[in-house]
Amino acid sequence: MAETRYTDSDLKEFQDLIDNKLKTARENYDELQRALSHQDDNTTDDTSPTFKMMEDGSETMSREETAQLAARQEKFIRNLKSRIQAKDFDN
Repeated sequence: MAETRYTDSDLKEFQDLIDNKLKTARENYDELQRALSHQDDNTTDDTSPTFKMMEDGSETMSREETAQLAARQEKFIRNLKSRIQAKDFDN
């Protein structure tokens, strides 16, 4: 199988695409991190105990989902960074 050699302009275009994706990914990751660290302003402290328990369970599920999204985003960022460092644009 023949090895593909990209031109410098092709590589620059790939680099720009990855840089843009990396910027967006970092912004999304930061937003997810803020969501995880921020205490909700809409608490259930003044509601009935049963409703509060259901809301707390829902909030826990939501936080877990947000944490999973943040972990995936962090992995995506690491992969983009490794592509930039390796200049591996063939795959």
